[in-house]
Amino acid sequence: MAHSLLSTYAVQSFIDDRYDLIITNDHQGLNSGVFLLKNSEWSRSLLAHWWNSTEFVVRSNQPGAGSGDQAALAALLFDPANAQSHPRTHPEERERQLQQLALEHSQRYGSFSAAGHVKYLPQCAFNSYVDWHNDPLGIYVQGDFLVHFAGVGPLPVRLRYFRQVQLGRQF
Repeated sequence: MAHSLLSTYAVQSFIDDRYDLIITNDHQGLNSGVFLLKNSEWSRSLLAHWWNSTEFVVRSNQPGAGSGDQAALAALLFDPANAQSHPRTHPEERERQLQQLALEHSQRYGSFSAAGHVKYLPQCAFNSYVDWHNDPLGIYVQGDFLVHFAGVGPLPVRLRYFRQVQLGRQF
């Protein structure tokens, strides 16, 4: 959470003992920037698999290239049973695609499954942004638990945003 600022909101309101991982999605899907993880066997297995998912590592000095951690976690949490395909995909093709994805998941992670262990919350539960390309969904408002400075630039830019949040600016 090096790029986040917490409010005085009670984190206990997000905890749900039925789940090992509580995470949010944003407009691009899963966001691994901020999440809650229970200390459990499943969580330790998740972290081990995630750490070893080196095929997703992005080696680039380009701004915005990312590191691959988010893609690795999304692949690890992928559940073929809940996968969506394009509405125009022929049912037989959809089934073939899902079988291929399930096989790849099994080959990569063995019997590891996210089913029943992950709870997805709306983005602003604890992953609000100060700005996201003029998209009002997911934008921080006073009272949100956390503002996540994802992709807003280098440290001086993030510090300006921190100060604006401290002063109560609405985005």
